[in-house]
Amino acid sequence: MEAVTFPTQFLVKVCWPNEAPVYINPYDGEYVSKQRLQAWLIGHEGPLAKLEAKHLETVDNPTVIGRWLALLKSALLREEKYTLALHCTDLALTFVPDDPYEIRDRGYIYQQLDCHQIAASDFQYFIDQCQMTQQSNY
Repeated sequence: MEAVTFPTQFLVKVCWPNEAPVYINPYDGEYVSKQRLQAWLIGHEGPLAKLEAKHLETVDNPTVIGRWLALLKSALLREEKYTLALHCTDLALTFVPDDPYEIRDRGYIYQQLDCHQIAASDFQYFIDQCQMTQQSNY
């Protein structure tokens, strides 16, 4: 059994010797056909989306946890639960400490919590990283 972070949801890929992999929706235990995967992808990316091998690639545990944290953080931000969202960001930064996008999100959360000095520092880090990326692309 392997983890797959399909664009619309988490899947479990079951690989048996000498057989094509099968995909299971872990939330209901049902097998997921390629046709259903294609339909989910079209619903997510639009009518021209095509199911590709990259959509069904196996991922490691940190990737799965990172995606769960991002989803949880997003939901908490919508609910204005900033302190809990900050915990998600702090956990995500233990996996990738210098991630400028996660640090930008943390800056936004600190801003919402009226911690403006820390927020400004995080926003500045994000801007600096974007400028370095642009300069290296030239």
